[in-house]
Amino acid sequence: MCSINFTIEYEDVDTGVVFDQEGQFRLQNTTEWIPFLLDLNNPQTPNLDVEGVYEMRVRIFDGRVWSDWFYTYFSIGCGAFTIGFSTGFNA
Repeated sequence: MCSINFTIEYEDVDTGVVFDQEGQFRLQNTTEWIPFLLDLNNPQTPNLDVEGVYEMRVRIFDGRVWSDWFYTYFSIGCGAFTIGFSTGFNA
């Protein structure tokens, strides 16, 4: 099993506070997005044990509106993982 840490960077000129966040992932070439709990203080994927390329999307809520989804991907294989995504999320 493996979880991947990542960074979420955001700026909000309206409130400066994030009230809620959503994260979802799926294996590439599948249709169902799987939601996961997202901690802004320590963002990471859930424990994953299926090798392959994953798509991930994240968005935040500032108390007024939801941001657009930010999409990225990562790969897991051979007992290790490779990072194929930017280290920052901009909402």
